[in-house]
Amino acid sequence: MNKKKILLKTSIFFCLVSFLIPFFLKSNNDSWVTVLGTAFTSLGAIATFITLLIAIFLFNKFSLDNKFLENQTLKVLELADYLKGKTIKIKTENFTYYLRFNIDDPKLEKELFYEKMKSKTVVINFDDFSLFTDTILEMKRSYWLPQEIKEKLEFLNIYGIKEIPDNLEEANLAKVFFKDKSNNEDFYVTLPNLTVEELLLKKNILVKEIHNWLNKYSEIKIDLKLEEPEKYIDEK
Repeated sequence: MNKKKILLKTSIFFCLVSFLIPFFLKSNNDSWVTVLGTAFTSLGAIATFITLLIAIFLFNKFSLDNKFLENQTLKVLELADYLKGKTIKIKTENFTYYLRFNIDDPKLEKELFYEKMKSKTVVINFDDFSLFTDTILEMKRSYWLPQEIKEKLEFLNIYGIKEIPDNLEEANLAKVFFKDKSNNEDFYVTLPNLTVEELLLKKNILVKEIHNWLNKYSEIKIDLKLEEPEKYIDEK
């Protein structure tokens, strides 16, 4: 039985008891009019008291809910602030694409360079990848980050890497640079495997979820395009 039903039944019980008690305490000298008046007075007093208790209960509940939502909003904004202006470089044999944390223009899918790179397998430098994702995954472990956003971050939570198979040619690879600050030049295939198309799709879903959550639970508008690069494609 939920708390609302318990509260309702308890309130009805005490109201009935308060109304009936004067009838049980009626003496021979008391008229029925007097007893009835006392019963209604008693009922009014207990109803006022119950109303006060309900008001206190609701105030505490909504105060707790508001505090919880405030903490969630701060954590979502922390994530958005970290992603704001970030650029991920995707380098293939013929193109270098600069991926930004906003929702890509649908026209991108019709571009020649995208058609040529979308099916390529993503390979990463693990040190470089960790420099970028460690902060994000720390936020993901936070109790305050909404579950729906945590789920959309899951693509960054790889469970392993493996050496590039001999049968996977250089032309079929897309080197992804997150920070581009590591001195280690070794690249690995992610586990699970990821293509460029999947990476862009999952990134778009994440950004959309952040926007949707903030639109639903707050009036805060964010612009993840801040400090975006001046160019997005290098062609050899």
